[in-house]
Amino acid sequence: MCVELERIMNGFWWTGSSGKGIRWKDWNNLSTPKKGGGLGFKRLREFNLAMLGKQSWRIFTKPHCLVVKVLKARDRELILGIPVSQRHVPDKLVWRWEENGSYSVKSSYKFLMQSSGNVSSYGWTRMWNLPIPPKVKFFFWQACIGCLPTADTLMTKRVWGLMNWSFQLDASISFEMWVERLLNNHNEERCSKFIMLIWGLWNARNTILWQQVYTPPQSIVAGALTFLEGWQQAQGTNRKSQNQLQTTVRWVKPDEGRVKINTDAAVKTGSGSMGLGWIARSSEGEFIVGGAINRTGVFLPREAEALAVREALSWLKEAGWDHIDLETDSLQLIKSIQSGEDESSFGVIVGDIRELSTSFNDITFAHVRRSANRAAHDMAKAADSMSGCHIWFSFPPDCISASLNHDYINTS
Repeated sequence: MCVELERIMNGFWWTGSSGKGIRWKDWNNLSTPKKGGGLGFKRLREFNLAMLGKQSWRIFTKPHCLVVKVLKARDRELILGIPVSQRHVPDKLVWRWEENGSYSVKSSYKFLMQSSGNVSSYGWTRMWNLPIPPKVKFFFWQACIGCLPTADTLMTKRVWGLMNWSFQLDASISFEMWVERLLNNHNEERCSKFIMLIWGLWNARNTILWQQVYTPPQSIVAGALTFLEGWQQAQGTNRKSQNQLQTTVRWVKPDEGRVKINTDAAVKTGSGSMGLGWIARSSEGEFIVGGAINRTGVFLPREAEALAVREALSWLKEAGWDHIDLETDSLQLIKSIQSGEDESSFGVIVGDIRELSTSFNDITFAHVRRSANRAAHDMAKAADSMSGCHIWFSFPPDCISASLNHDYINTS
């Protein structure tokens, strides 16, 4: 913008309003001080920076002036929460309601629906994602919104005792509140069985009402759970519990001649700062160098994770390192580095990472579980309570010694 304005002013100086004539010198020459052979005109970019500097000076030297009172704490946090690129990239519009920063009809419609107050926070998303038959989900939705006239009598059945569940049935609360408590405090497997039993109770109620046939509680439980198991097997969704799926993943040494970098970030809401940590280890599993940075501002977790990677790569580039394997426990970050464009503030940092990666002849990016990223995690947590930037060579800080020893002993 400043360059374009200077071009217009330079044209007007030499050619006037007619626009005809020769532009003998450009604005850089005209803005040179008179003692240097120019005319002493102002360069807009530099003059604008000088004016901003004056404002900053007044803020620091006169904390009680009006401009300081206008810049409230909330504005400070918002400003510090904006990631800034290391590259010279033009400003652009970002759609804040979409993760990639690009406008979409879906996100816009969702925002408008939320703004209208027609969307509740009942926990519908979890219910619709449960691995149970669609017709059972639809029935349960009807019960929750009051479309079943006898929904409040479902608790009177003597079925829940057969499941040996610890929750209490309180007749003083509404059916909707009872359901919400259960969905928010129990795992996927139990929630699925819970909804199936309600569906079984409803079928038993209809059977006795319309066919005068009584169904014992044991039969209700067995029928509902058998139907659920059969449906899940047919759909291929008979999954184990989440705890069984989370197998421990160990830190793995890099190949000979390579260096492994682990990065992580720690974001503490309300602190006004965040911790960034990275560690470099050899093919023998030995600590080489590590960094801890306390950064003013609080970004989103994914932005902080990306910032930690960017800080590590910046140091490695300056140090002239190569043959690097970089690991982070942020799967979203790895996917973004390896995929297409992202217009969000997160994408700005990812763009910096991509450009930095071109400075290395041989570099790889990989996602690991947190159990394989413990040392970097501890470094980031420690950085959150430090000030500035700290670098350790050969001898690691005490805050990560236990994690390093654990990785070294259990490495593969």
